[in-house]
Amino acid sequence: MKLLREFYSPHETDNLLVEQDGEKHIRIKGIFAQSNLKNKNGRYYSEEILDRELYKLQKQIAESKLTGELDHPEKPEIILKNAAIKIESLKKDKANYVGEAKIMKSTPNGAIAWGLAKEGIKFGTSTRGLGTLEEKEGISYVKEDYSWLTNDLVADPSAPDAWVESILEQADWYIENGYIKENVVETYKNKLHKLSKEELSEGVAKMFQEFLNDIKV
Repeated sequence: MKLLREFYSPHETDNLLVEQDGEKHIRIKGIFAQSNLKNKNGRYYSEEILDRELYKLQKQIAESKLTGELDHPEKPEIILKNAAIKIESLKKDKANYVGEAKIMKSTPNGAIAWGLAKEGIKFGTSTRGLGTLEEKEGISYVKEDYSWLTNDLVADPSAPDAWVESILEQADWYIENGYIKENVVETYKNKLHKLSKEELSEGVAKMFQEFLNDIKV
């Protein structure tokens, strides 16, 4: 499975300053995901798949376990020490999935996000998920194995496609006993296929050494 991310611009979200128990909080509210359309990355998420994943995420939200990061990480795992937001609500609105998240100013990355929001910086959101794609007539359909992991805060990327295609989709992942693991062999096969003829000789030797380092016990 590939690490898939979809970006929603700051124009689709709002920074909300609220006061609760005498303390000020900043929340992000807006579109976290969309179904039944070809998105900016050329991908299509069916309503049935996102409805299923929304149901799965509700338990994590109810137990205050769903966190997101500031900027998109290179790996799919949710790392608590990198948390910047706590997602507190995620609801369906027609074909959209609208979320609300609290910036956690007591964490290092949350404090950065809080400072940016306080200065009027608008955030976008990015879904983080794992899944495979099926290409049909220029559209990448997200298949049934998709797992929606969380949403992160991001800036408004001018060209997200290039970054996503060149970095994120080189790695291959699988889920075993509830844990996300990288399929090292498939990852290096994907990288190898992206090399040009000119890069092949030097690139193979370099990647082989990296591969040996990765599989050391």
